Amino acid sequence: MAEGHISFKLDLIVHLVDTTTGYSVSQKQAVIRGNGETLVLLERGTGYYILINHGREDMHLEVNVKGYLPAEAEVSYANLSEDYPEVEIPLIPQIKSYGYTDLVTMEGNQSDIESIDAIPLHNPWAKTAGYVERKLLLKLFNAKEMNEQTYALYHEDKMQFEEFRIVQKKDKLTLKLFSPLVGDCKPEEQVTRIIRGKTDQEGNYLLRVREDGNGTEYLVRYVVRGNAKYKRISFDHPEDRRLE
Repeated sequence: MAEGHISFKLDLIVHLVDTTTGYSVSQKQAVIRGNGETLVLLERGTGYYILINHGREDMHLEVNVKGYLPAEAEVSYANLSEDYPEVEIPLIPQIKSYGYTDLVTMEGNQSDIESIDAIPLHNPWAKTAGYVERKLLLKLFNAKEMNEQTYALYHEDKMQFEEFRIVQKKDKLTLKLFSPLVGDCKPEEQVTRIIRGKTDQEGNYLLRVREDGNGTEYLVRYVVRGNAKYKRISFDHPEDRRLE
């Protein structure tokens, strides 16, 4: 009797992250659709789902998870690792209609807005110790555990932040980046988490943060017609929670 052989090819890893905390989403009731088709993914650890033997074609993902707002993401294999094709999808938690909530929301309408996100100003994830541009190595100190794919470098003198993507962790204090930094990397600049918001075609925007005892001041970045704008806000002040 001939022996059977079953082969598996890893086509996609989907990592679901609570954007207010950076923690993987533990909720198991996740429905993920690709180009309108419900995908059959296997759960591999908290917040991680893998797609096997599906084929590697670019697709539009729609994600629905109980307790979170619906999310969408684009899968472009040209931008993913061939061996470990991971897409990270930030999820915004819903506010419960009952009981205490530690979530604070900024929302409104801004014509032609394309995206919105923010960084906390008083809760750095690390500080920079050096940058080797030719090797795309960012060196840190005082670093917390970095489990997300993207973080921000806060340029305090310009009141702006620059997003970077990690492709490899040489060790806890040395990161290899996907592409070169655009701005100058000065000693002891803050590295922070990015809190992702949501926009739609009608110009509605929503950004939600969690009160965690590390202060309520944030630098909000929003893109209108391709131009990035920044606003420093305090979630303690309701009048700050709009872009207008």
